[in-house]
Amino acid sequence: MADARAQVPARLEAWHLPDAAVKAEPVVRGLRRQRHRPAPGRTCDEGGHGLLLVVQLAKRWGTRHHTGGKTIWAEIEPVVADL
Repeated sequence: MADARAQVPARLEAWHLPDAAVKAEPVVRGLRRQRHRPAPGRTCDEGGHGLLLVVQLAKRWGTRHHTGGKTIWAEIEPVVADL
């Protein structure tokens, strides 16, 4: 996850969704802050942000625990450019 923020713009560009970075980048930051927290239901961390951005910007999000660790995921709606 350390380089996930750096990958966001490149991935979105490859998928022809560069405008989605407006939502995706803060969501990735919020998920990154949550990665080591044991309580996924909390929406605020010590800095007052925690999952608040994720909750506000993501269509839905969640966690999956597996033998290799934990996967934290989020879905965002595509940003539709005005024509």
